[in-house]
Amino acid sequence: NSPKAEDMEVHFDSGLFESNMSQLLVEAGSFHYYNLGLKHQITIGKSRLKVGGQYNQSKNNFHYTNDLNESVEQENGNYQQLHGSLDWNIHLNNNSDLNVYALISDIETNIPPTIFQQKSRASQYNQPLKFGAAWTQSSNNSTLKISYGGIHERLDYDDPNLNIEARHQFSRHELAANWHRQVTSSIILNLKLKQQIESGRSNNFSEIQSQNNSFVNIGLNYTPVDKLSIKLHTGIQYARDIWAPLQGRLKIGYALSKSSRIEAFAQSLFRLPTYNELFWEPGGNKNLNAESGFSLHLTYLLYHKQWQFELGVSHNRINNRINWLPDINGIFSPVNVGLIGGNQIFTGINWNKQLGALQIGLGMRYTYLRSRLLESESNKEHNGNTMPFVPNHMLSHHIKINWKDQIQLFGTGKYQSELFMSMANTNSLKAFYILDTQVQYTPGYLTACQLFIRLRNATDSSYLLSNGYPMPGRHIQGGILIKFN
Repeated sequence: NSPKAEDMEVHFDSGLFESNMSQLLVEAGSFHYYNLGLKHQITIGKSRLKVGGQYNQSKNNFHYTNDLNESVEQENGNYQQLHGSLDWNIHLNNNSDLNVYALISDIETNIPPTIFQQKSRASQYNQPLKFGAAWTQSSNNSTLKISYGGIHERLDYDDPNLNIEARHQFSRHELAANWHRQVTSSIILNLKLKQQIESGRSNNFSEIQSQNNSFVNIGLNYTPVDKLSIKLHTGIQYARDIWAPLQGRLKIGYALSKSSRIEAFAQSLFRLPTYNELFWEPGGNKNLNAESGFSLHLTYLLYHKQWQFELGVSHNRINNRINWLPDINGIFSPVNVGLIGGNQIFTGINWNKQLGALQIGLGMRYTYLRSRLLESESNKEHNGNTMPFVPNHMLSHHIKINWKDQIQLFGTGKYQSELFMSMANTNSLKAFYILDTQVQYTPGYLTACQLFIRLRNATDSSYLLSNGYPMPGRHIQGGILIKFN
């Protein structure tokens, strides 16, 4: 339940502000949860500078059933986070802009025992720094964007029960160029070049591990008639002294009527192992092979007044699929499990209605997913089994009620069916349903102030979203958001 650093980002509409604006956020809730954030924007002409800071902490309460079928409840998984951000958009002239950003964080976390290893009680300290700049030049029919971004991260991980002490440093630098041109009224060309350099070191290995990745992608959007659109993308990748196979993606959309549309696309799949999959300690696997395969999708869309409906199917096959699986000590490690095949059916419906001063929005989405191990040399006894950590059924729904922009009610629910935790399909996680709600109130006489209260996991379900780590039980949070010039 730890907020991410990206959660502090605020997207302002520069046309709303003449000079300065500040935003103060104060929150408190169950499990000693506190959150304090302050953001400030300065607008000079068409340029703007945004700075922000945020501090939050919590002592999450976890309850779950362990491998011995014992009910476990504990207050653990404490965390505290401190974030600082800067975003500076400089308007150079009518055709070009320069954007500079930086985000630095300081995060301490006590990780609770997992369902695989009840005796494991680890502490983690993380210091990431993200930074970058982007220059954009526009004309009547083309846009050129050149960007540079980087991340430097230090991560310390200690688990005395499993005798693990890891010290990691990781950095990534990326230089990219993206060119977009409207050739004719029906043809658009895209060209993207990207170069990445990754490096890292750890107390688990003495030498510095580094790798270079180069990408070239060419895209064509073609709309011969209003009803038909064709998008074709192809690209190549050079990384770790090898050329990846030529990749391609074709998407075709056709309007059956003014209110319905059908879309189909096919793409090839290729993915090299990531830096963490290769070198993370404990658990990294330097002998991983790249994933490869293909994916097919078909979707039908229908729009009728306040209704939107979607129905689709997909099929994919991936060879050398990489999965993080636990060993007998509860330590996850990535392995190539073999050739997998997946079939998916999904459908969704949304309804939005304006009734005078009242706005109502309802929605629901259901997904059926069947993913199986088709062929494996190292795990022949598991051929035909369901892939671990992939539920067959997922259902989500939401409701949004808005009264004169003063009172807003939000509710979201999620159901996930039982799933297996191993390739052998012997042990599983039970199905769960969670419900989150939030109410916001903006006084009519004080529109710069917003009060809110939220109830998380109202059903007090015992569930997991990440492999092996239990999530908090029912908890409540509330706060106030103030905007002032």
